[in-house]
Amino acid sequence: MVEELWRQLTVASVYMGIVVGAGFASGQEVLRFFSVFGMRGFWGLLLAGLFFALLGWSVLQIGHEQQARSHRPVVFAALGHTAGRIMDLFITLTLFGVFTFMAAGAGAVFEQQYGLSAWLGSLLLIVLTVATILLGFGSVIRSIGIFAPVLLLAVLVISFQSLLRHSDFSAPLDLRTAVQPPIAYWPLSSLIYVSFNFVLAVAVLAPLGRGSQTHATRIGGAVLGGAALFLAALGIHLALLAHLPTSAQVDVPMLAIAETISPATGTFYGWIILAEVYTSAVGSLYGFTARITDSLGVPFGATALWSGLLALAVSRLGFTTLVETLLPFTGLLGLFLVGGLSFWFLRRTSRNLMRYDYGAFRQFISYRSRRKS
Repeated sequence: MVEELWRQLTVASVYMGIVVGAGFASGQEVLRFFSVFGMRGFWGLLLAGLFFALLGWSVLQIGHEQQARSHRPVVFAALGHTAGRIMDLFITLTLFGVFTFMAAGAGAVFEQQYGLSAWLGSLLLIVLTVATILLGFGSVIRSIGIFAPVLLLAVLVISFQSLLRHSDFSAPLDLRTAVQPPIAYWPLSSLIYVSFNFVLAVAVLAPLGRGSQTHATRIGGAVLGGAALFLAALGIHLALLAHLPTSAQVDVPMLAIAETISPATGTFYGWIILAEVYTSAVGSLYGFTARITDSLGVPFGATALWSGLLALAVSRLGFTTLVETLLPFTGLLGLFLVGGLSFWFLRRTSRNLMRYDYGAFRQFISYRSRRKS
């Protein structure tokens, strides 16, 4: 029992570690996809948490059944071979885009928190990420899962403390003058947020499902991961609303909120953000490098090095600029993957229900026959 729970928590930690990163931990993603809608953003967060649980189990289950070593078998199972090939290419390119996004996020934290060059922060993250993935998939999983529980606890504590100090929700909620939502309809904004993050998550969850031995591990890990993501995002959402309009005017709003508690809290949370940026960067760069290596037959190490150099150049566009452009575009295209996985889930669930009902019907008929005889 304890061992099974530990396996589920491990899967949940890795799942959460894949999704969170510069945009999530900084508050930018929650601000633009949920808080911009005011208190209605709560329903968007709840919808996102449910989809994370459902889609997470679907990918883990397909990965186990297909014994997947990459996202490719999962994409093909959800979308078929023709659409799967297109989505496979899209995911591969997105993995590089997310890695660049994480590098820009590290630069933003270095600049806002420490007054150092954003270029230096991006460079340090890229060097550390490249070094990590060269150690193999086991190192990637360990680096992703270890920091997620720390982030969840830190977000909840900082949000609770900030709400005790500043719990005024009466500030004007017309954020559109300062922040433009990617989609002006909150349910669709929630789905786009999920689809963007899941394009990255599928690259790690698929091989993770391959190694999971029991159905309880897969479904429990997915549900716990979705619940943890919901709780962390809800804490950020409430803190952002309580600190308007300041929270909508900075690159890293959660860092600014942490600094209102104390300078030491701000410094601590700055390191938490950098740790989560690192875990997402590791997952995205590993997925991209492995896929390119398999397709082109080029050396893994050389691909990782050149990818890091190119990401360093692109990250100069800036963190906020990448949030405004990369997330909505990737999220819209990622809806096809979310739709395919949702259809797979519904098809599998309906087939299992029919099998169960038919089995129950046969038992009932058999019981009636025995009584008559």
